[in-house]
Amino acid sequence: MTGPDLDAKRIARTRALMEAHLPNAMVAGYQRRIAKLVLPDPNDRHVLAAALHGKAQIIVTSNLKHFPKAVLKSHGMVAQHPDAFVCDLIAADLHRAARAFAADRARMANPPKTVEEYLASLVASSLANTALLLGDVTDKL
Repeated sequence: MTGPDLDAKRIARTRALMEAHLPNAMVAGYQRRIAKLVLPDPNDRHVLAAALHGKAQIIVTSNLKHFPKAVLKSHGMVAQHPDAFVCDLIAADLHRAARAFAADRARMANPPKTVEEYLASLVASSLANTALLLGDVTDKL
């Protein structure tokens, strides 16, 4: 992740949180696979290489066009938009998901968000279907 709109301190904080809460999610040793992979954007090959090395079944990305179905199918995997991925998680256990989203909303204390503002922020983050599903459990958020 690079770009002028990304704050280095915020990225470092997010990475530290991810490493602290998901210690087994880090994939190493995938680099040797990169050269053998073909994708529309060669700069995305590291993502597929890491997914293969980590034995992932799904690549969660907003950039679906860079991960063609035929290519991923040949590796036994699929790409899924984050909204679809989160909706699948919600569908698997609506009440547990509602608790997780409620906890996320509760952390937003500066300024706090109403349920409606929180759902609107999900829509603004390209999670419109997620917000729609959570609309059924607003009393739990």
